[in-house]
Amino acid sequence: MCISKDQIGSSRKFLRQYKEKLTSLSQIEFENAIGLCLGDVSLQKSVSNHEEFRIKFEWGDKHKDYAFHVYNIFQRWCLSETKRIERRNANGKIVVSWRFQTITHRAFLPLANLFLDAERNYRKSIRPGIVKDHLTDRAFAYWYMDDGSIASKNRLGTVLHTQGFDLSEVQILCQELTEKFALKCWPKLNKGKYCIVISGHSFDIIISLLSLG
Repeated sequence: MCISKDQIGSSRKFLRQYKEKLTSLSQIEFENAIGLCLGDVSLQKSVSNHEEFRIKFEWGDKHKDYAFHVYNIFQRWCLSETKRIERRNANGKIVVSWRFQTITHRAFLPLANLFLDAERNYRKSIRPGIVKDHLTDRAFAYWYMDDGSIASKNRLGTVLHTQGFDLSEVQILCQELTEKFALKCWPKLNKGKYCIVISGHSFDIIISLLSLG
């Protein structure tokens, strides 16, 4: 019996059958997920099954097109479409974002093993080898699209906004980016957190990585 997403509704039986059709992430899905997990997406453990995880995505309104682009990549893992979310910030202004999430599935366990620290309540963390062994050109491109920016309008330097990680983790990222891609980069303190600054001398390498081959 072939179950489509439209048939699932609130049926646990149909959901189970649909999940059984899905086995593992494709190579492109996995590479993109590596880059996105280095960025701002949230990787979350299932409450009922410690081997199942999901990815939660959310971007601001100015990145709406990018949110839909990423949704299209992971669409087969999502039961609902991208949703428009409104909230009021501290200044009383309405802020719009776009959100979607995958189903919980064992296919995301390899990502959890790479990024989540079970001893720290499944907090996202950086371990040696994530960049060296798993960051492809494509993965770097999605990391940059999520967290990258130009350091200055008048210079070729770039920044990866890694403020969600502590200094030791950012140092691991810098070391492995240098070893794997020959990027000249270093941690920089920014409002009490650390980002990665990449020298303008590495700009040609950045452009090559962003070309996705």
